[in-house]
Amino acid sequence: MGTKSYVTVSAGARTALRPTPPVVRWPLFVLSGGLALFIALIYALIPWGSFVRLWGSDWSLSLRHYDFTSSAEGAWPVWNSVKLAVVSGVVGSVMALVTAYVVERKRPPGRRAIEALSLLPAALPGTVIGVGYILAFNVPPSLLTGTIWILVTSVVFWKFPVAALAGIHALKQIDPAIEKAAVSLGAGFVYFFINGMVTVSAVIFLVSPGFNLGSVAILNQVENGYPGVACALGTIILAIVIGSVLLLRALVGGERVAVLKL
Repeated sequence: MGTKSYVTVSAGARTALRPTPPVVRWPLFVLSGGLALFIALIYALIPWGSFVRLWGSDWSLSLRHYDFTSSAEGAWPVWNSVKLAVVSGVVGSVMALVTAYVVERKRPPGRRAIEALSLLPAALPGTVIGVGYILAFNVPPSLLTGTIWILVTSVVFWKFPVAALAGIHALKQIDPAIEKAAVSLGAGFVYFFINGMVTVSAVIFLVSPGFNLGSVAILNQVENGYPGVACALGTIILAIVIGSVLLLRALVGGERVAVLKL
């Protein structure tokens, strides 16, 4: 018996779709299951690489990579990434929700221009944004180079289109309600938080010697010949990111967090 799917178009309306034929459903299930297993295997190699002494030659288990003696910074870049992710999550989610509310609920005369400008960063590569921020914020009065704020503005600006679009589409499908806005706000926070933890291309030009990030530190460890330490840093970041997603799903319900499905 085929499964039935539903599409929510308003607060109380649901439209039933015809069952998916088994001849289509099962090949899609096998394909998606195989892709999911492959992705899970790739991610599983990260913690495994952090626990073996030397990848490819010595497979004995050890915790020596977690002492981070190969770098004077130790594990601090990871916690710097957490700081960046939290600030970016707060700033980005509020800005995205306000933009979505203005565009979809208030509908001012220039709302199309606002929506177009909010999507503009999606057309720029991260490296271009990073170099542009160096040029723009390296002289007074906007002297942000070397501070956390140039990293925050970079992450928020670059990842803003997806969060704004998610907020606009969510407001199109739901009735105005404070609790729904709270769900969108939480989802936007986690989206910016995750990108703040893992982003590389835009921020690699913006980090300073006193404020390195975990994602950049991973690249440095690989370049210096310490793949085990890079895997250890990656495992910590992976645990923090997965924990943040699971926490949001537990608080508001996974089916209500549309941004996590993007």
